[in-house]
Amino acid sequence: MPLCPGWKAPDFNADTTAGPICFHKWGSGCWRIVVTHPSDYDPRDFLAGIQWARNCLSPILILGLHGHEYQEEKDIFAGFGNAIVSEPNFANVLDISGSIAALWQGIAVDAGPAYAPLEEHAVFIVDEINTIRATLTYFGTTGRKFESIIRLARGIGVGCVTDHQHTRYAA
Repeated sequence: MPLCPGWKAPDFNADTTAGPICFHKWGSGCWRIVVTHPSDYDPRDFLAGIQWARNCLSPILILGLHGHEYQEEKDIFAGFGNAIVSEPNFANVLDISGSIAALWQGIAVDAGPAYAPLEEHAVFIVDEINTIRATLTYFGTTGRKFESIIRLARGIGVGCVTDHQHTRYAA
């Protein structure tokens, strides 16, 4: 079933690059951005987005959700380098079984029985009390910009009241 704004975010337990988490407790009291397929994004731009989240007045945590396309964690970071692993407000989940991804579906596409289901790429913005406040879905392409996520987040009031340090993402 697809997830919609206003619904409670699905809870799950997972081992991540930041250690084991229970999603509803991880970052309790913080905004969270869940990004499926973070490798679709330009690595430098994604890192700049993580730094934007780290420098906001209100804490924002980012969770990358990787699926079966990676067999090992080291494959995820091939384009990102080691810098992303040490970011304190970023966690990465390698979900080879697909059990977590099954909970985090955006718009379910029903093209009929003649067509294979499309693999969905999505972003979810979750508030401090585990309510989904916004979703963003897109075609799977590489080189995407994190700026679209920041614009969506700012549009619903997430992030910095003043963001003069990072004018690269000025609205």
